[in-house]
Amino acid sequence: AIAERMGVPRTSILIENRSTNTGENVRLTRQLLAEHGLDPESFILVQKPYMERRSFATFRKVWPEKRVIVTSPQVSFDDYLNKYSNDTLSADDVVSIMVGDLQRVKVYAESGFQIPQEIPGDVWAAFESALTAMESAGADGRTVGLAIARDIAEDLRTTVAGLYLIPAFRRYSCMKSVVAMSLCPRLARR
Repeated sequence: AIAERMGVPRTSILIENRSTNTGENVRLTRQLLAEHGLDPESFILVQKPYMERRSFATFRKVWPEKRVIVTSPQVSFDDYLNKYSNDTLSADDVVSIMVGDLQRVKVYAESGFQIPQEIPGDVWAAFESALTAMESAGADGRTVGLAIARDIAEDLRTTVAGLYLIPAFRRYSCMKSVVAMSLCPRLARR
């Protein structure tokens, strides 16, 4: 719909709608283009802001000989929710998806789904330190993790535009209160 509104004829648009993940999307797009006798040298991927790194890394793994640039809407989190987020996802859903992305950058590369990307040592050390503290707290791990996250978010509130909050084992819902209370007060009202 966006391409058509910008003047691209419908007959010039190919849609890959069978994939269930980014790697499949690249493979099936490659196949679709080949079926139409097309072999572009470069690509511009338009993705969600929090998916740029993984989209780039996955594309480079699956189709390494092509040039790729990844972009996304350059908007605030609130604007993203209001203008670009899928209507079926709540703000909490979007936060739950976002907070696991740093861990996936590392784990997906280790699993062979994408090329490795540098994660600064201090960033990963902080992630592991928080994870260790939470695991050591046993049944109180969630409370410890939330306290760590709130302290970090509060300390950084005036100096950063955003944070990745990564709980272990896909337990993203516990981070919602940190984001709502510390970073995005509007989330608490959604």
